[in-house]
Amino acid sequence: MDKALDACPSLSFLNRYGDRVQVDIEGVADQVPAGDATVSFRMHFTTDAGRFKTDHDSLITTVRSGEAIITVVSDSIFASQLSAAKKRSFLPKLDQNLLKRQADALREAQHS
Repeated sequence: MDKALDACPSLSFLNRYGDRVQVDIEGVADQVPAGDATVSFRMHFTTDAGRFKTDHDSLITTVRSGEAIITVVSDSIFASQLSAAKKRSFLPKLDQNLLKRQADALREAQHS
């Protein structure tokens, strides 16, 4: 999973208005050990709805345990006019306890 992040630092998609949105992707250095393999990455993009720009940040964590995978997504959307410091304070953070509980439940479900 980490190799895919290294090979693809960005992507794009069409929004509901048909406009192409460019998304930057960045791997997360502080991985949470859970399951057999874990990868976390952030996605950032900006949308422009008329005169109002918003920044979108998502933290995506995928955990593989045996043959099954869980994905936890945390999103933040905020006004682009905010300072860089204020934007950083709104970045999604991974709840390590939640992820570990979910990975344990996934592992247990496969063995029951």
